Amino acid sequence: MSIRDLRSLATAPHLTSATFVVSPHDLAAHVESTFLGDVVGSCEECLTTGSITGGELGGWSRIAPPPLLVGRAIAALTGAEPWVGAEVTVQVAGRPKSHAPALVGEPLVAWARVRARSQWRPDLCFVTLGVSVRRPSGGEVLGFELALELRPAAVDAA
Repeated sequence: MSIRDLRSLATAPHLTSATFVVSPHDLAAHVESTFLGDVVGSCEECLTTGSITGGELGGWSRIAPPPLLVGRAIAALTGAEPWVGAEVTVQVAGRPKSHAPALVGEPLVAWARVRARSQWRPDLCFVTLGVSVRRPSGGEVLGFELALELRPAAVDAA
């Protein structure tokens, strides 16, 4: 990615990620990390993924929680085509606004619109995105704001 590519983000109408899903393993890891965050220091030897999920992955709700959807959407967007050659750092992810529940295993797409872009130095660009997590057939599941810091792998003389 060159600095010209970063400048072109201002004129891009939108960015679309590849299709992604929230797997049962993602949900189990999310539940475990949330649970461990609440009970740090109490009976840690008993707290494993198997003990929390009961050794099976079907014990939890089939609805994916919004923080997990946000994380998967960010991972899908930062791996999208415009940013393949850039170092992407997430600065801020805004509070998600849920519109409809998403099920575990359901295919989803992250769609983002560039809302603001600024470049203070030749090798640094900040981008604010309005992100929408959608079903491929249509219908918004979740929306949030995302601020990214982009550093191109190669800076050209533009």
